[in-house]
Amino acid sequence: EAIEAFTGVDGSKPVPSPFPIIPYPKSVEIYIKPLEPELIKYGYDPALGWFKQDLARAEELLKKVGFTRGPDGKWRLPDGTPWTITIMTYAEIELESQRLAYIVAEQWRRFGIDVTVEPVAPGVFTPRLTKGEFEVVTYFPSCNFLPVDLGDVIPRWHSKYCTPDIPGLGWLTYPNWACYKFPRRAELDSVLETLEKSPPGSPEAIEATKKALLIWLEQMPWPQFFPVPFYTLNNRYCWEGFPEYPANYYNDPVYWWPHFTLILLQLRPTGRCPTKEAYTPTKFQILPIEKPVVPTPTPTPTPTPTPTPTPVATTVTVTAIQTVTTTSVVTSTVVTTRVETVTTTKTETVTDWTITTALAIVLLIVGIAIGWFIKRK
Repeated sequence: EAIEAFTGVDGSKPVPSPFPIIPYPKSVEIYIKPLEPELIKYGYDPALGWFKQDLARAEELLKKVGFTRGPDGKWRLPDGTPWTITIMTYAEIELESQRLAYIVAEQWRRFGIDVTVEPVAPGVFTPRLTKGEFEVVTYFPSCNFLPVDLGDVIPRWHSKYCTPDIPGLGWLTYPNWACYKFPRRAELDSVLETLEKSPPGSPEAIEATKKALLIWLEQMPWPQFFPVPFYTLNNRYCWEGFPEYPANYYNDPVYWWPHFTLILLQLRPTGRCPTKEAYTPTKFQILPIEKPVVPTPTPTPTPTPTPTPTPVATTVTVTAIQTVTTTSVVTSTVVTTRVETVTTTKTETVTDWTITTALAIVLLIVGIAIGWFIKRK
């Protein structure tokens, strides 16, 4: 049913794959065909290219571990409660995965399981996926860009990439199998380390890849369906050399992946288009650089300094025959915006009248004596 649901408008059908790899012709030749005897042990049907449906065997395995069917034909867990499953899938993007979720849910309902499909927005989907917060999930769990060298995908299964606390690495952990613990975990890690150290496409790398795929087959952390069809438009009137299936399918011609640049290097002009029409020149408008406007700062008011009071000097002058100068200190208080104590000096000249009177009498006597003396002569 899934294959029929994804049949293209041109009648093309998706090609299923028993392993988590794209079934390029070279991938089938090197990995799927040689490992076919092992695949058959797990129910692989070479004619179908995938695992055959065996509901009787599925029921036998469920009853063996304690599951039962109720009178309504619905499955019960070993504790007697109804068996319900929620399938988490993408909302808004990767709608092919969402379509698969509804197809699987419908088949499981027919088998007697209550299933709910939960579309989740990408921003929530990835953290939940990485942390394992789901029962069943449909999404894009694996993809190899090269037919033989799987070193860009399989090494991510190594336990060293287990990072459940970093949601952004959901894509890297594929799909968190790096965090799975099972008896052959150490063996798988060792095989992946050998793969990382081997030259791409070498016999050592191919052998390590086969061992890793067989461990994956035994554990089956997820069933691999098929690469969902994507349709890309190629200008074959002006260019030739695009991948064609099956004659020259050397890579996947999806322009949203970086390896498409390698495909561009394989293209050649057909000669049907003038060179100047093979591309459209682009004129870029250079805009003037905008200088940022610096806001005028608000001036800070300058504080008015408090004037320093000038000391006041008062001088009183009295004419006298003898001057005696005395200094006295007078304290006055000047009140301004702050309180200060200012000390001033007052200078006064004071005449002693007792001495002056005595001197006058003496001078008077001397004058009389001089006058008498002159008169006698």
